Amino acid sequence: MDSETAGAVAALARHDIKMTINGDMARVEVDGRAVERRWVTGVNYPPSGREPTLVIGARIPPRLVASIRNNGDWYVDALGNAYISSAGLRVDIRGQRPSETSPRTTRAKNLFSPRRAQVVFCLLTWPELLTAPVRTVARAAGVSPAIANQTGQALREEGYGYPGATRLERYDELLDRWADSFPLGLGRDLTLGHFAGGTDPSAWVESGIPVYLSGESAAPSIRGTTLTMYVPKISVPAVIGSRWRPLRADEEPVITVRRTFWEDPRRTSNTELGVKNAPDLLIYADLLSSRDPRQREVALTMREALRELGTR
Repeated sequence: MDSETAGAVAALARHDIKMTINGDMARVEVDGRAVERRWVTGVNYPPSGREPTLVIGARIPPRLVASIRNNGDWYVDALGNAYISSAGLRVDIRGQRPSETSPRTTRAKNLFSPRRAQVVFCLLTWPELLTAPVRTVARAAGVSPAIANQTGQALREEGYGYPGATRLERYDELLDRWADSFPLGLGRDLTLGHFAGGTDPSAWVESGIPVYLSGESAAPSIRGTTLTMYVPKISVPAVIGSRWRPLRADEEPVITVRRTFWEDPRRTSNTELGVKNAPDLLIYADLLSSRDPRQREVALTMREALRELGTR
């Protein structure tokens, strides 16, 4: 019995409901009455054929719950939510949520580690990747197929999606968690250098390097004094040509250079030279992580736009 199944068994036991697993069969007993059904995990639902099924998982997302109930099937999750309906026996437990010490709290750090955060970023930005092959997701996020697959599984375990979903569940929550983790997680991992100097990236463009602006550099409503940009790698000739210098110990960075990692799945050309804006989610995260109240105000406006796109 794996940890998710054991968690579901323990969760039902707290409600004085006994569930036992024997191979691919699950037996549920309540007040002396018992029913049996074949069981599958949420990842494997719906199974081939239409034999009545009991779905067991760490957390069953609302959309999958609706599908299960509409199909006449049952479910139990490790939070204690359950639906079982048979002649003389009915269990309908809803609204059970993770506690502060639940496995979800432990997994959160893994979900937003730098490489996994790259995958989450791509799924938030291009929701069509939810139904794309794993290799397509991996290429867009700049990670290995194994990391892309593990991240998708972690998202399903935390209730942000289910197999075949065309959009993320609880998009607002995932967006906020991703952005909150960015400064000390993915943002730090992507940072190639901080510099002092002018904020004109022309020397990089003239060197044939694609430049993506972010933060206040990509916010036309702010007359910015800093530059945040994403490039494939540090170019010493471009740094010299920009007349940038390393920061002194007592200086705040004026220029932040970060590494590009994504590949836009909607792009039709391999040519991406010149200056462009980074994807909106990165601009939002860079604005939000600033201590400048003007930037944070623009970030809050961007969040509403991102939220509306993600929940359509």
